[in-house]
Amino acid sequence: MELQNNLRINRIKAPHSGDRIISDFSEYRDFLETGAQTSLSRTISLARCRNMTVFVKNHSDGSVRVSAQYSPDGRHYVSDGQVLDLEESEFGYLIPLIFSRYMRLAVSGTRPGRAEVWFQLQGFDYCSYNG
Repeated sequence: MELQNNLRINRIKAPHSGDRIISDFSEYRDFLETGAQTSLSRTISLARCRNMTVFVKNHSDGSVRVSAQYSPDGRHYVSDGQVLDLEESEFGYLIPLIFSRYMRLAVSGTRPGRAEVWFQLQGFDYCSYNG
């Protein structure tokens, strides 16, 4: 395993070929305050991402609403209409529906508390294996 641009890179030799798969997996974890006002996660770059899942755990005593927001430049955001409603202590996930360079989550709730968020990203590149 090696580190490139702060991403863990796993290199695996593909069976029965001279190719290797370079697979990178990144995880970003965040805690967001829930309540009447919307909290925003940090912005995640999707530039090298091929697959992504966002997991959310509601740690508040009320329900929370989570939505994904996307941006081409990290300043101007749109929502994709996908909403995740979680009751107290419930766990769920979102899969991005829109391709963009940046993404963040918007979280609001019925009572003060916290939501735990995991952004899990994966990308693949294929290159010639010479050894």
